[in-house]
Amino acid sequence: STKPAKTAKVPPAVPDAADGSSAPPPVAEPPVAAPPKVEPPPAP
Repeated sequence: STKPAKTAKVPPAVPDAADGSSAPPPVAEPPVAAPPKVEPPPAP
């Protein structure tokens, strides 16, 4: 049979991240901080 084993659901590249025992799950994209609000200058 040339079909891959269905029991191997976890890629061999991240065995620890799947269990979360030793490594945290990989982050797709780091959270982007919202830009600071620019307040309009006070009216003269």
